[in-house]
Amino acid sequence: MRSAPARICGDEVADATFPTCLSSDIRRYDATGALLDTLPTGFTGTTPRGNHMGGLTFGEVRRLFTVGFDAMNYAAPGTILRFDRATGDPLPAEGQSGAVFVAEDTRMKRPVEITAWP
Repeated sequence: MRSAPARICGDEVADATFPTCLSSDIRRYDATGALLDTLPTGFTGTTPRGNHMGGLTFGEVRRLFTVGFDAMNYAAPGTILRFDRATGDPLPAEGQSGAVFVAEDTRMKRPVEITAWP
């Protein structure tokens, strides 16, 4: 069963980002509602993906941040992913892969919301 959308967030490049709460996807749509792409949110290295994504927020310089957690791990460590919000390209932190900005950490247990500020 697919969960309801967490929110729709528009930005200055006139596209909308549509995350589904506690799912594995972040989908980008244009102003007409046509799907642009699905951002690569897998960070657990498992097939099928064992991670779920929570809310998202926009940061400075066209950055999109989202939180997620490994649902297959009892400790449910959380992680933060970062993307270029105009292109959807993953923007990992130095030493990380994919879109991982903050590596899995049990201090973020099952995170579902995130806020960014300048």
